[in-house]
Amino acid sequence: MNIKFCVIVSLPENEFQADVVVAACQKSLELKESGNSAKSLYRNGGDELQDEAKKKYPKGIENYGDFANIPGRGKLNCQEVFLTCMPYLGEESETVC
Repeated sequence: MNIKFCVIVSLPENEFQADVVVAACQKSLELKESGNSAKSLYRNGGDELQDEAKKKYPKGIENYGDFANIPGRGKLNCQEVFLTCMPYLGEESETVC
C-alpha cells in the first residue's frame, strides 16, 4: 500500500497532492478563522469542506489533540482531511517530544 501524506503549513491553491491532509485549526473548526494551514484548506475546499466539518462535528473538537476526520471536498487534491487543535504554547514554552 502506497499512501501519500501531507501536513499543510500554508500553501498557495492546489499546490499539493496527497491521500490525507492534516492541518491545525481552532476547536470550533471555523477554517476561515483559524491559522494559515486551515485557511489554505478553506481556499481550496471552500464552503463544501466547512459545511462537512460542521455537519460531522457540530460542536467542533472537544479536546486539544483530538482529530476531526472529513472527506476532501471542493478543489482539494486529497481523499481525507484530518483537522486537529493544539494549545498555543507561546514563544517561551519548552517543547518536549
